[in-house]
Amino acid sequence: MPQGYEFAVLGVFIFVLGGLGDMCWHILFGIEKSVDALLSPTHLVIGLGGFFLKTGPLRAAWKRGQEQSLRGWNELGPMLFSLLAILTSFVFFSWYASPFAIPIAAVKGTANDQSLLQSFGVASIFLQTALLIGPILLIVRRWPLPFGALTLTFTLTHLAVSVPQDTYYLLPVALLSGLTADILLKLLRPSADGCNGLRLFAFTVPVVLYLLYFLELQLIAEIDWTIHMWMGSTVLSGIVGLLLSYLLIPPQGAIA
Repeated sequence: MPQGYEFAVLGVFIFVLGGLGDMCWHILFGIEKSVDALLSPTHLVIGLGGFFLKTGPLRAAWKRGQEQSLRGWNELGPMLFSLLAILTSFVFFSWYASPFAIPIAAVKGTANDQSLLQSFGVASIFLQTALLIGPILLIVRRWPLPFGALTLTFTLTHLAVSVPQDTYYLLPVALLSGLTADILLKLLRPSADGCNGLRLFAFTVPVVLYLLYFLELQLIAEIDWTIHMWMGSTVLSGIVGLLLSYLLIPPQGAIA
């Protein structure tokens, strides 16, 4: 078996068991719809099996990287599409809490529910920032990605999350923010050795993403949030990314 694909094989068995369990679940409790389908325990087991399957190329590249330096699309392409598949799974199972699927900032609610909508909208920005930036930082820390890798990743990931509510008009945001991330990769060269560049990259990418998001939303649907809320949410998304960079590369120094 190729090195790194052990969990992919395990994922096959988990996927099959989840499918059999899902059949029994439907017989006992009926068929789920909408968000219920995403939170069904048996569907989560199926998702776990699929997740292990999708990580095969990434894990294989990670182990090969211990022996050789991988560069360019030819060598890193399978790993990048594995990353893309993983991110797509994340956004699929959490689309109900994604500002790109449900642009709550443009929803005009009543005075009674406005506070709840705003709280949910801000929380969804933090969640999606962590799900997107965390895996990307892990990859960026390990490999020098070819130019265009993040543009492709951002665009196709957000294409997937646009499907449930037909929010395709936000795709230019993903394209431009991915292009910006590729440019920042070239300028900052974030890596395990260049931790300052990694931290700046981790902060700047989500800030650019959500600045472009709110600009597009204002042009298309008109934002219902105040400038204090949408600007604050944008800055805090950058802080989420920055904190994730400290998990990947802790501050240097002796531990007391």
